[in-house]
Amino acid sequence: MTDTRSPHALRRPLVITGLGLVALLVLTAIGFLTLRGQIRDFDYTTTVSAGSDVRITGDNANVNLRPSADGRVHVHAHAHGQYRRSQPQVSGRQVPNGAVIDESCDGSGPFELCDISVDVDLPPDNTVSVTGTNGSLTAQSLTGNLSLTTTNGDIRASGIRSATLSATSDNGAESLSFATSPIKVNARTTNGGITVTVPNGTSYDVHPTTTNGRITLSVPNGDSPDHVITAITENGSITVRGT
Repeated sequence: MTDTRSPHALRRPLVITGLGLVALLVLTAIGFLTLRGQIRDFDYTTTVSAGSDVRITGDNANVNLRPSADGRVHVHAHAHGQYRRSQPQVSGRQVPNGAVIDESCDGSGPFELCDISVDVDLPPDNTVSVTGTNGSLTAQSLTGNLSLTTTNGDIRASGIRSATLSATSDNGAESLSFATSPIKVNARTTNGGITVTVPNGTSYDVHPTTTNGRITLSVPNGDSPDHVITAITENGSITVRGT
């Protein structure tokens, strides 16, 4: 039997089907954007009275440590278009021996995004402990003992006058530069190179270990227990040099 409908009538179902697919795609895109949420800015500041210690914990944040000029602890957390859905949480409070700064930035969900920076100005002679995940750590011109730990991120310290410094990262390079000769340096990472720069004129007891990488030592290496440098990585080169 011959179909006597016009060509226009035959094409009409195809046009309707095409429009339906376009509408479905548009609705799907709208739903995806709604679930994903808008990328937002974030800004938070607080000031805390200082003691002898500063303890900082957080995730998905780059932490920057700098000396303050007034003997207090100043916190500035900011994200410029770097978080989606869950707003970052930052708090600073005083405890009997100093200050505690807590930061939480959830970026684990399928539509979550969180990547912020936390600048902390603190008394340079404070003992500082930073424990973070998924973020770099930097410190400059500090004199108190430092413990810097992150799971995924680089660790950089410059102009340091601390007697002891511990730097630990699972995945990240470490660059530690001292303005005065440290007593104890412990630098460890799994995937990344380690560079330690110390003043000349002092003998150091250096213990470098790497599985895949080169070791370069350009400082006087002795058995002095007063100046010990330990540098350990699995994948990366180690350099200990003088200035």
